[in-house]
Amino acid sequence: MKLNNIKLLTAIFVVAGSLSIDAYANEDTLSTTELVQIENRIDRMSNRQLNTQRVQLMNEAAFLEQEQGQSQSPNKGKSISKRLSEITAELTLIQKALITLGAIGIFNADDGYSDNVPPVITISGSASLTIELGSTYADAGATASDANHGSTSVSSSGSVDSNTIGSYTITYSATDLSGNTATATRTVNVTDTTAPVVTVTGTNPVTLELGTVYTDAGATADGGETVTTSGSVDTNTIGTYTITYTATDAAGNVGTAASGASWSTITLTATGDNPLNYTEAAGTANALSVMGLSLANSANTAVLTGTATIPSGTTSYNFTIRAQDNDSQFTDRTFSVTITTSLTGATQFN
Repeated sequence: MKLNNIKLLTAIFVVAGSLSIDAYANEDTLSTTELVQIENRIDRMSNRQLNTQRVQLMNEAAFLEQEQGQSQSPNKGKSISKRLSEITAELTLIQKALITLGAIGIFNADDGYSDNVPPVITISGSASLTIELGSTYADAGATASDANHGSTSVSSSGSVDSNTIGSYTITYSATDLSGNTATATRTVNVTDTTAPVVTVTGTNPVTLELGTVYTDAGATADGGETVTTSGSVDTNTIGTYTITYTATDAAGNVGTAASGASWSTITLTATGDNPLNYTEAAGTANALSVMGLSLANSANTAVLTGTATIPSGTTSYNFTIRAQDNDSQFTDRTFSVTITTSLTGATQFN
């Protein structure tokens, strides 16, 4: 469309069309050259383009006026003022063109333009997420595109508390230059699937002397959960024993051997088995002494030495030898010895 190509104009439009470009050049920050460039640009626009540009410039002007009121920078304020002057001049020329065409505001039926289509919002990443309790959540955001106005800014609302189990919603909104608004949402679920880590207190494994007292040192859980104990130790019986510690968190996750449970192993040993001490057990009437024999230890072996007394006739001796270690554990073994003297003086030792 060319403004100078309009053939039929009413008297009022002729007056409006006769406004000089120099009238806009009185603006402090605009030159005649700049105004000519604006008019030439408008002169090439269709009705639809004029209406679209008008809405965009009005929105931009509202934003700049708000920013100008908040800015404390003289340089920025000067830049905003110049841009507002450009917008004012362009809006005036657009309105003049629309009046000339009888197409101001919504009077653009000549090309069938009517924008009632909202932008399309595209969520970056998944629209439904699940994250672990205590992790860090960084929202990926969203983008929007409008069929008539192209790329459109997106705002978001809502937050995610990654330290509290629950379901959270992030809402994205986008509004095009015609005022059409679209929304989209992302759901973020915070869950706890990690079992507690249980740590045994003190030395593990533990080795104890038989007969000593064992006091379990317990265990702790990384989340402060209560730790339960199972298993026991019989310190009077040699062997290996297991104490198992278990912790369950608020989400019901249970520490197991594969994912955080620990156990303590206690081994009981007898350290006094060497050397063994052999003696004649009490209550056997000192049979070895009566026989004239003595008992000695040799490399953990009982050795009988001496010369047995030869009695008259047949005599039996009963005695018991006891083997005892340094832990006072002992084993008894009973023997019977019979000595027979024949009439010819021969002696038999059984």
